[in-house]
Amino acid sequence: MLSNEELWKQIDKYDLNFESFFEKLIKENKWSRSLCRSAIKEYKKFIYLAAISDNRVCPPKIVDKVWHMHLTYTANYWDKFCKGILKKKIHHNPSESSSQAKSKDVEDFEKTKDLYRLEFGHNPPDSVWNRTKGRFRAFTASIVSCLAFVCAFMGFIPFYAAITTLVISFGVINYFNYLENGHTASSNLGLFDFTECGSCSSCSSSDSSDGCSSCGGGCGD
Repeated sequence: MLSNEELWKQIDKYDLNFESFFEKLIKENKWSRSLCRSAIKEYKKFIYLAAISDNRVCPPKIVDKVWHMHLTYTANYWDKFCKGILKKKIHHNPSESSSQAKSKDVEDFEKTKDLYRLEFGHNPPDSVWNRTKGRFRAFTASIVSCLAFVCAFMGFIPFYAAITTLVISFGVINYFNYLENGHTASSNLGLFDFTECGSCSSCSSSDSSDGCSSCGGGCGD
């Protein structure tokens, strides 16, 4: 089923608990230990996909957080992981902010999940890879809040009821942002800001001198 079973075995057994890497991820992202273990496992799977794919691959936001952290340990990431295990450089490139680029990111993210299913034989876990339901519910809370204020302004309901609805809606939005960001509370309570696509991508250098051939990129969602 795996295109390169030996490579996956090497990636899977790679120890990412060096220099308190695991504990630092938990502390900085306010993750549970179980979520952190899942995030690291899915990060390894994503890196495997980036290493074997000739196309652009895009991680979910939680995986991107692990990737960001790993990149800060430059010697471990570049020398031990990329050079020693992957035998190629997997670069991280920020996503562009244009609507066209975001649309491309979403398209490539879905293709990445398709490749995941093909390689690993099952769907990527929703706890790490899927945030659609939470966004829909948060968006619904925003709409309800706005409608309540319109009704209050037109005199259909008391103003205090609109305020109560707003407070509850903000709570719902922040709760789902909390879940979608890997149990990290979001500081953004904007009513209609649901464009938090992970600013991440992977790209293996196409320079033959680097021993690389594949290229990926994009954002997670």
